[in-house]
Amino acid sequence: MAIRWRRDLSNVRVEIAGRTLALFESCSALSNGARIAVDRHASVGIRWIPTAENFAVDLNGVAIRGVREVYPDTSDAARTVLVIGWVNAIVGAGLVAAFGPWVADSFVFGVLFLVLGFFVRRDSRVALGLAIGVLALALLTRVVVMTRISAPSLPVALVFFAIFASSLLAMIRAFISSGSKV
Repeated sequence: MAIRWRRDLSNVRVEIAGRTLALFESCSALSNGARIAVDRHASVGIRWIPTAENFAVDLNGVAIRGVREVYPDTSDAARTVLVIGWVNAIVGAGLVAAFGPWVADSFVFGVLFLVLGFFVRRDSRVALGLAIGVLALALLTRVVVMTRISAPSLPVALVFFAIFASSLLAMIRAFISSGSKV
């Protein structure tokens, strides 16, 4: 069983064995609880607990403790990976057109992220882990470059650093909470 929701607490999907049983507009729509029939003999009760930012789940009225596969939807992480890929591919293509193939690293980085984003969108934890690793290396590279740039370029470098760091943290959070999928 899996309960998936977006980072903004919307689009709640209740799944069992990969089959969607119910859709809700937001987590708060479940604050009073809902009962969903699984089959003729079983039903699942789900209630959103805002203070814990989690769900209470029961099967036929018996509480299920330690539900492991209650996690946010990885579509936010996939979107982040794809945006990083598109931005780098477009900027990289422009740089290659302007300065030649010796600056193709940004374009290659973008294409790599587009491929990883394709697999992350299909809930691949391996692809998300690889995207996190590549982005962490890119962030480390940005830190090294920032130590060697002049003061007028520093604010721009800090903006890029902040964007990469926040994207990395969002992807790590999605990886940790994404369950046990491969």
